[in-house]
Amino acid sequence: MKEFGFYTLEGIMMATKKQLLAVRGISEAKVEKIRESCGKLIRSGFSTGIEVREKRAAVFRISTGSEALNGILNGGIQSRSITEAYGSTMG
Repeated sequence: MKEFGFYTLEGIMMATKKQLLAVRGISEAKVEKIRESCGKLIRSGFSTGIEVREKRAAVFRISTGSEALNGILNGGIQSRSITEAYGSTMG
């Protein structure tokens, strides 16, 4: 793999299928097996686009009780995220 420019598991995971198929002797089935194996070894935060899309589908908004603030926040406070509010105090 090194002769084709793949030096790390992360590099293999980020390569396109077309790039991996360009490696001599690697079929589509092998590409899938290689990616699956790399994914098991480096499960340290790497997410595929499909996984991110599925997580984003579960996001919802929680109303603040204020129409004006909900408008600023695009519908309310977003779930699965950290929202920080700051500013000067009234008075």
